[in-house]
Amino acid sequence: MFGGASQRRRAAAVRVRGFEFLETRFVLAPVVPAFSSLPGAPVTVYLDFDGHTETQDWPGARSDGQSGAVVTPVFDIDGDQTTFNAAELDVIKESYLRVAEDFAPFRVNVTTVDPGSFNDFEAMRVSIGGNGAWIGSPGGIAWLGSFNNGLVNTCYVFSDNVGFGASQAKGIGMAASHEVGHTMNLLHHSVYDSAGNKLAEYDSGRPDLGPIMGAPYGSERETWSSAPDSNGPNSIQDDFAVLTSSANRTVKFRADDYGNTVALAFPYQVTSSTLTVNGIIEQNSDVDMIRFETDAGNIAFSVSGLNLKAIIGNNNVTYGTNLDAILRLLDSNGNVIASDSPANSLFASVSATVPQGIYYLAISGTGQYGAVGQYTVTGNVFPLPAVPVMLAPTGILGDPLPFFSWTIGSNAVDYELQVERYDAVTDTWISFFTTNVTTNTYTSQFQYPEQVYRARVRTNGTNNSVSAWSNYVSFTVDVPSPGIPTLIRPIGDIGLSIPVFEWTKPANATSYELLVTNSVTGDRVIYKTNYVGNTYQHFSPLRDGSYWAEVRSSNAVGEFSGWSRRVDFTIDAPIPAAPVLKSPATLTTSQNPRFTWDLVDGAAVYDLWVNNRTTGKTQYFRKTDISGNATFFDPTFFDQGVYVAWLRGINGNQEAGLWSAPRTFTVDVPVPGKPVITGPVNADKTTLITSLNPTFQWTAAARAARYELWANNVTTGQLQIIRRSDITDTKFTSLTNLTQGFYRCWVRAINSANEVGEWSNVYTFTIDEPTPQVPVITGPTANPAGSVDNANPIFSWQTSVDAPFYQFLLYEVNPRTGAMSIYINQFGLTQKSFTIPFDKRLKEQTYVARVRAYNVSGDYSNWSSDYRVRIDVPDPVTPTLRGPSGTINDNTPLFIWTHDKASFRYELLIRDMERNENIVIQVSSFGVIPDGNQAYYNLPADKALRNSTYRWWVRAFNSMGTAGGWSNAGTFVIRVTESDRAAAKPLESLPQQTLLAALPERSERMVPRPAVVVPADRVHFEEPQVVSAAPLAAARELPASTSGTPAASVDPVVEQQLIDEALWRMINPAAVVRS
Repeated sequence: MFGGASQRRRAAAVRVRGFEFLETRFVLAPVVPAFSSLPGAPVTVYLDFDGHTETQDWPGARSDGQSGAVVTPVFDIDGDQTTFNAAELDVIKESYLRVAEDFAPFRVNVTTVDPGSFNDFEAMRVSIGGNGAWIGSPGGIAWLGSFNNGLVNTCYVFSDNVGFGASQAKGIGMAASHEVGHTMNLLHHSVYDSAGNKLAEYDSGRPDLGPIMGAPYGSERETWSSAPDSNGPNSIQDDFAVLTSSANRTVKFRADDYGNTVALAFPYQVTSSTLTVNGIIEQNSDVDMIRFETDAGNIAFSVSGLNLKAIIGNNNVTYGTNLDAILRLLDSNGNVIASDSPANSLFASVSATVPQGIYYLAISGTGQYGAVGQYTVTGNVFPLPAVPVMLAPTGILGDPLPFFSWTIGSNAVDYELQVERYDAVTDTWISFFTTNVTTNTYTSQFQYPEQVYRARVRTNGTNNSVSAWSNYVSFTVDVPSPGIPTLIRPIGDIGLSIPVFEWTKPANATSYELLVTNSVTGDRVIYKTNYVGNTYQHFSPLRDGSYWAEVRSSNAVGEFSGWSRRVDFTIDAPIPAAPVLKSPATLTTSQNPRFTWDLVDGAAVYDLWVNNRTTGKTQYFRKTDISGNATFFDPTFFDQGVYVAWLRGINGNQEAGLWSAPRTFTVDVPVPGKPVITGPVNADKTTLITSLNPTFQWTAAARAARYELWANNVTTGQLQIIRRSDITDTKFTSLTNLTQGFYRCWVRAINSANEVGEWSNVYTFTIDEPTPQVPVITGPTANPAGSVDNANPIFSWQTSVDAPFYQFLLYEVNPRTGAMSIYINQFGLTQKSFTIPFDKRLKEQTYVARVRAYNVSGDYSNWSSDYRVRIDVPDPVTPTLRGPSGTINDNTPLFIWTHDKASFRYELLIRDMERNENIVIQVSSFGVIPDGNQAYYNLPADKALRNSTYRWWVRAFNSMGTAGGWSNAGTFVIRVTESDRAAAKPLESLPQQTLLAALPERSERMVPRPAVVVPADRVHFEEPQVVSAAPLAAARELPASTSGTPAASVDPVVEQQLIDEALWRMINPAAVVRS
């Protein structure tokens, strides 16, 4: 018996095998969804939700004073026992899934499908429904051992008593497994104190876990257990052992679905980037090992047990899993790379970045008794291409164009096909041909020489991964020799100057050579090579005479047969009779009239002569080389008019026959039809057009070769604003912008004879370009401090409908008065943005921007709302040098330093330590590496440095022109070989470089911008040093250093004065003292 969670009572209708008797009428039973967990298993647990009448009574146990059949009503929540609503169906499904999870380790099919018979050791019915008032309203009840002892194989779960709402399915499922456990000899798990006193018949479990054979309604998870049963504290009931004992005979654990060790691991075939494995941990000690292969990369996996929250779509239910999973990732040697068994989750996940190779997933329970059940592993891997199997070609091939085929390799991007030929001299295989193919077949594009070959293939995958090579297939190309053809015609005396040569098609022939010789002169008159057909007619006629012909065939590799038996023939062509011209018709509307006639004997070519009677032009058309096999000819364009034509035949001896009778015909092209204008028009068929480039459309007119379009602007009075007569389509889009206004237009067709048709009816429309919408300024976006840190920002705006043009206005805001004055007024912008140009870069103050849109017609929108920005450009960051350093062999080194976005340009200071010369370069154009953290500048050839030792510094300027601090010094040595010196130029000759002379001593440099000339013997050169982020000169001459570390501490103010003085002297050459 199972203790009830409540004592809910309800009335139940009487049901008899699928029908219920109510008010003297039969009502069909509701349909229960068909679920089965292991069809074909030797044991069935049937969850019966649609009501049941059991004939076996419970004598002496009933609490209703009745006897006889026990009736269980239909499972019901809403009071309607004729159908199951959505909530009831969800409870049925969830209850089934919970019971299926409890029996997942066993060869037991939990089902909602009636098995029909309920024999011992085969099936157990769980009759679910009602409140069990007839037996005292518990949660459920069962006969102990009834699965195997001859008692009725029915137990009961009273669904009204095991919970409500989200907990009802949990209660039904737990009660069902509990009662089935009783039928298989399981007792209750009870609770005892330390003295052995029973505290509770039913162990209610902990918040996280409870025993199925207790009553753990409030536990997150319930499992089979090994714990004291109701017989006493020392009577330990091992649920698994009892369930699978010999007493139950057919109840056994499922066979292990996956091996427990690396050696027995299941080989999972990776065919995509997603790995999915479903399995069951059948026993406490079970470990499921999954073997897979992956390419290099970050792989990640998660394992989850039964997840009813996701399946049912209700986060208020418990997961329903019995498994508390551990997931481990192992390398090819079985060493653990990553593992997870979180204390706060029943599920687990692992990830690792791995090289290409074989790996294993190990899925298990925590070892807690009963932590078994179903699981699903999902994860991402990097598929490796699979090895294909080479199929063809094999054996001896008579075709020198082999056809290759192989099986499809999974995860293939393409395939690499490799063919080798056998070299009999060296007894080795030599590479012959390699290609990449996207499909699993390939036909050679060139002929293979007759030889022995072998071929193999491999699969190319992503990330440059490749499979192993496939097996080899061997084949031999051996093309059979072609047979000798037999000439069929011409033979004997013939009257055709262009005879047709025909021969048989022997086996293995792919092409032919035809040789025709004049028997009298021995001259070769026809020699046709590499001809693929078996009939041939020469392009020029043969003169009368005697000839012989022979032919031979060639196979696919160019091997020839012998020549055929010679065939003699004689041409004696008659002078052709006068042909009869049959067309053109007397009156034709075509300006390309077709001339037709019947063939005449002996004609090798025809001569066609046409005069234009209308213009009096003779030989308006003349064609003298029309093929003698032709019965028609299509000339080029004929003007309208009256024509007369003649035709004659000419034989191969250039002997002309008589002219045909003259054929007179007239070319008269009818006037074209009248088109109908159908546009410009909108989609809604209205003629108020908003585009200034409207599209005119009309119907096609009969016999039209082109069209003429005429449009007037009625509003402005401008006529023929469009007048074009070269339109060959039935539509035309205005190439220029039309002004707004009311328009009238017409169109007419022109035929091929340049005759015009009737003008169409007038078509009217109005162009009204819409006034643009007001733009909304969206940028530049202020930083968290509320300012813009770029003096050349990009102002951008949006409109729901784009306008042709925009006007941008930027005001300066006086910081004292707040008055605004126009700083930039830009018209004609076609993009929805404006970048402040370099020469107009903004000062560090507040600005107000406005923008408005306008159309081609000059209609303006209202101004946008004011967009206020405050410019605050940060000081540039002092760079850190990255190179060059050490000794280099390049006179134009690449200088690299750290970069930040506030740095707008740089100043590069290079000192030649051997010559005491300084070079200052203003770097306004420089490169930035993709991550934006480093800038680089390649010294150009016209600033090439000589071989020497150098120290160098760099400092940054922001867009306001504010300088940052000088970097630490860097040192490098240039040693270019003698062969490279020829390309170098003397430093003094390089343009745009400044040579700085040595500066006066410290005491004399205290005065800014000195106007005196210092004697040469008083000159010393000082290095800039980094003090307070400024370029500083030392107060005394320092020894040489390759580290850039300052040699002495110097007064920062004095040093800043010194370096400023040095830069001032660079731009004031007259003040420079040279040593």
